[in-house]
Amino acid sequence: MAFLRVDVGTDEGLRAYDSARIVGHPSFLILKPDGSELWRAIGQQTEGALTTAIESNLAAQTPQ
Repeated sequence: MAFLRVDVGTDEGLRAYDSARIVGHPSFLILKPDGSELWRAIGQQTEGALTTAIESNLAAQTPQ
């Protein structure tokens, strides 16, 4: 698992922002290794909401 913070003040960050179709700030995305989207939230999130999203999406991706 990796976490990435994108700074849209850079060319690389702006390309990532555009490719992810981000329409608000802050935005949070959980992606599969192939880059497909599992979860998205726009706006401020609580620690609990982020923890729940990460844990539930990890559990869903774990082979049974």
